[in-house]
Amino acid sequence: MELCRHGDIEEYIKRQPDMRLSPSDVRSIFFQMSFSLLAEKRVYQMKHYDVKNLNFLLQDGSIGHENGDHERVRMEYSYDGKVYGVEMPRDSAVIAKLADYGTADMKGGDGGGKVTLGNFTTLENTPADFLVLGEDAGQGYGHDEWGLGLCLWHLATGDCPYEEIMEEVKCPERLRERISEWWEDEERDEFGVVRSLINADVYEDGDEKDYTLHDTLYRYAVMFGIDRVGGSMGKGGEFVAYFKGAIEGDRKVNKAYEKHRRRFGCDVGVEERVKRGRECLMGMEGGWECFVGLTNWNKEERWSFEDVVKGRMMDELVGEKGDEDGVLAFSSRRRLVDHVGPVFTAGLRDDGGLALAPESAHEAALYEVGG
Repeated sequence: MELCRHGDIEEYIKRQPDMRLSPSDVRSIFFQMSFSLLAEKRVYQMKHYDVKNLNFLLQDGSIGHENGDHERVRMEYSYDGKVYGVEMPRDSAVIAKLADYGTADMKGGDGGGKVTLGNFTTLENTPADFLVLGEDAGQGYGHDEWGLGLCLWHLATGDCPYEEIMEEVKCPERLRERISEWWEDEERDEFGVVRSLINADVYEDGDEKDYTLHDTLYRYAVMFGIDRVGGSMGKGGEFVAYFKGAIEGDRKVNKAYEKHRRRFGCDVGVEERVKRGRECLMGMEGGWECFVGLTNWNKEERWSFEDVVKGRMMDELVGEKGDEDGVLAFSSRRRLVDHVGPVFTAGLRDDGGLALAPESAHEAALYEVGG
């Protein structure tokens, strides 16, 4: 990672003029992030469990390709019979690399087990289904998919959804009390891990309870609207009805919610960065659709990495393999790559393996990377 001189994506955004990325750069960087998670899933069956822009590093895309008169750098990825070309100006081209695997696991399949304490990583990013279903939400790729959705909102707005944009948004005290009545009921075994997080400082130091998860749940209600809370979550329906009732049935709480919603709701908010994010995503074909899909409260209906890569947001990247004049093309997969020719492609094979295919018509062999 020593070559990732741009640091993490969060810091990279902060260094941009007005902390803004162009829609084209949002799409290019987000595609690379999504493809890295898709490769992680298909090749290694890995779940990361802490997907956020802070954990994606950016390498200078021009390294090793400084010579020549080309003005743009092109990275090509192939998946499911399509070639996606990510093209950026040479002086600002970046390669996104997923990092920080301290919470990851490589169990096969979708995980299958109950949620554990180790699956709660960045609490402000906790998937909505963890907060509704507790341990019964189950392990799997849903955590990473939800995190990827929040990454997209961060890219589009230019700021962290919780640390900067919604810093002032806290769960109203009376709503917090109602949520605690449910979560801290000892008879609800599925919320044992949630209880341990709420009371961690109480047990250790005698300090006050940690209400981060209460704030997180409330912020999601503000961001996405109470009508989207829970979605069609089946057995989580009882808590969803309880939570909605606690907002709508308390005049003071509902007033605070409506105020926060008008300002910070992703689809209606008037806060400047929220408006910027909405305009960015709605201005991209399929951008808003992708964001809504990744932030579905029901993980069974949530968009997968495959859905993102094959979605309308990425249609603009699909095309013929690059032979455009003045464009140097290469891939960014895993070391992916020692340069084996003027152009080559990263691809996922049908059997799940990751492969590199040189563009030369004289070389048909696949260069396998990973198992």
